Parts: sequence; structure tokens; C-alpha cells
Amino acid sequence: MNYKDIWTKAGVGEGAKFWDTVDFNHPDYKKQEQIFRGFLHGFKYIMGYGIHKGKVESVLELGAGTGRMTKIMFEMFPDIKRYEITDVRPQNFNVTKFSKMTLANLTSYNMDISGEEFNHIMRGKLYDFILASEVFMHIKTEDIERVIKSVTNLLAPNGGTILNIDWSVQAPEHSTWCYIHDYGKLYRENGLKCIFEADIPEIKQKLFCYGSGA
Repeated sequence: MNYKDIWTKAGVGEGAKFWDTVDFNHPDYKKQEQIFRGFLHGFKYIMGYGIHKGKVESVLELGAGTGRMTKIMFEMFPDIKRYEITDVRPQNFNVTKFSKMTLANLTSYNMDISGEEFNHIMRGKLYDFILASEVFMHIKTEDIERVIKSVTNLLAPNGGTILNIDWSVQAPEHSTWCYIHDYGKLYRENGLKCIFEADIPEIKQKLFCYGSGA
């Protein structure tokens, strides 16, 4: 089964079963959004003081889902000039969440980030900021090194930033679609430096932020 099947085949893919029942208004997701927004405030501060010489004008968001995090990104960085999103499911954004200017700067791709289509479409592109919320945790152990390498290669040199939020505690039951990875080690192996890490113990997750030339 490929990754797209996991999220799109009703009655077959574990992700599809989850998507049909998930409540993104649950306190756990609201806590995640709160932590993310708070981090972005801190990130703007360290950029403003030159501690991290990055910028946020071009963004790639992996697995954008309903656009929860997309909306926060545009609220925090209203001057984004290019925002591209990917998801294995067709986008179902509620357009009332976004301004006309936001939508004009947004391009979406329905594709699997582990496949050749992703590498083909992204070839030659660079981004100031790459965001992945609960995406990498669904990549199998045997694929994660290759996927992280292909994604981090898209970071703008000398200031490009990648941020992911994923599980940091193994689920008590065996999972065929959720995995724990050592993201810090993976980023360092690809030449990135830690900007910020934050535990989110209430929801058993962690935020990882690494940069090129940070």
C-alpha cells in the first residue's frame, strides 16, 4: 500500500478512517495551534534581532489538510509572497478562512511527498520556510531518511528554516501508519542546525525547528 492509499481509500487506509472521524476542534489540536502560534512569535523575535538570519517570504507546507496551520502562518506573516502546499488528499480548505490576497499567493499540489512526482515538481525550487505538522510521523522508518533529505534540499541556503510537529512518544498499541523518528539527528545529518525544540507533553508531541546556516 502506498502513502496515498493510507489517506484516501475509505475502509482500507488507516489515515482515511482517522480523517472521517477526527475533530480538529478538540482541545489537543487547539493546544497544538497555541504552541505553534507562540513559537512563531518567538521566531519573529529572533529574526528581528538577527539571531537567525532568515526570512519568511516563500513557504512550502507539507500535508496542509484543512489549512489550520496555513491560516496561522498567513496571520503571523502577512507579507508571504509565495505559499505552496501539498497533501495526498484533494484540498478542502474553507475559503472563508483566507483573504483574497492570501488565496492569490497560494498554490496547492495533490501529491505524495515520498514519490518521484514530488521531486519532479519541486526540482529547482527553494523555500525560506518549510512546515510539516503531523506529516513525517506517517512516513515509514525505511523511507524517512530519503524523504527528509529531499525536503531539506529545498531550503534556501543561509537562513532557510524547517519546522515539524510530530509524535515524540510511542503509542501504546502497534501502529501501521504512525512512527517515531529522531528528527534532530536526521536534520543534523543533512547539515542543519537547531534553532529551537519544544516539548508538547500534553499531546505527546514535540516541535523541531532547524535551519540552514542558522
